[in-house]
Amino acid sequence: MSVPVGPPPPAYPVAPAPVSPLPVEPSEYQQLYRGPRRRWWKPLLSLLLTVAFWMIIVLVLTVGYVVYGALTGQDMEELLASFNEGALGADVFLFNNLILIALIPSVLFANWIVHRIRPGYTGSVAGRIRWGWMARCLIVLLPVWVVYLGVGQVIFPPASPRPEQWLAFLIIVLLTTPLQCAAEEYAFRGWILQNLGSWIKPPVVAIVISTIVSAVTFALAHSSLDPFVLADIGLFAVVAMFLTWRTGGLEAAIAMHIVNNVLIFITIVIFGGWAEALVGPETTGSPITLVLSVVVDAIAVALILWQAKRAKIDRLYRPGPAQLAAGSPSYPAVGQHPYPTGQAYPGAPQYPGGQPYLGGSQQPVQPHPEVQTHYPATPSFPSAPPYRPTQPPPDQPPPDRSSR
Repeated sequence: MSVPVGPPPPAYPVAPAPVSPLPVEPSEYQQLYRGPRRRWWKPLLSLLLTVAFWMIIVLVLTVGYVVYGALTGQDMEELLASFNEGALGADVFLFNNLILIALIPSVLFANWIVHRIRPGYTGSVAGRIRWGWMARCLIVLLPVWVVYLGVGQVIFPPASPRPEQWLAFLIIVLLTTPLQCAAEEYAFRGWILQNLGSWIKPPVVAIVISTIVSAVTFALAHSSLDPFVLADIGLFAVVAMFLTWRTGGLEAAIAMHIVNNVLIFITIVIFGGWAEALVGPETTGSPITLVLSVVVDAIAVALILWQAKRAKIDRLYRPGPAQLAAGSPSYPAVGQHPYPTGQAYPGAPQYPGGQPYLGGSQQPVQPHPEVQTHYPATPSFPSAPPYRPTQPPPDQPPPDRSSR
């Protein structure tokens, strides 16, 4: 008996498989933007948006600064000149910190718009700031910097007294300087590492090139061209990049930056030396300060790596089931067809009439050449005669079946 085979099943619409912007394999921090959706132009667009957002925020802050000067009766030219010349009053210091803090939303918003990756992945491979790990780094590094600054006070006593507004300065330092440190890490470590890393496939090459760029830009951003100052600040950038790479996030670098800046400012506010607080074009260094920085940074790296090993800090991003299922257009999610509805897959069989098999079902219907593809016009059953309804004679009324 022949088995009839009809036409192929209809093709039902199937939603395309989502493509994850994150990598589909375990990746280091600097490789997080090398997912299936990476494009060569994205870091350039992210840079433009970061600068644009930052300038908009700075413009708003500048307007507020000018309004503040007008309300307090200060001359605008003198107010702006004091900022440009580095005459650090409490208001100028606060304004300076707010300008730097504006880098945080600028970097995060620009990266999110361009790369479509959650801002938490700029903080670490875990997709968030690991607060417990950052607190652990702060606790470990704090005694090291206390000793370091104590030795510095003995070798280099302050050249100027503490500021008259020392209490206002102390409050501003405690409230805004940690955010200022985090902002510089997000910009000079996080943005550079991940955006440059999206261009470079070998992880080691990516970290080396990104570290060079970070060290140069971070040192020049402090505006001093003294070789010892450049080397000191560049060394700090190299250490921060290394810790970010080895711990899979910015937490250790932010902690080291916070301990350094906050303790330095607190020491200056209490013991004097505020006139030399910030690095400027006239700031100079010495071989002794550079050697001290090398020793302290080396101790900090050793302590952080020791604690990372004890805390079992994972330095790799590890994709979950959702990222694996939506990792690439070549691997559709479970239950989804790899070819859109209405398109023939490669090598699709041709049906009678020249119509190829179209996507929309899991298995194509392939007719066997020996199988009959058309129904007989009138199937017959030899074991029983065809059914014929009985009709009563025309002159006889139909039987009465009401009693049945």
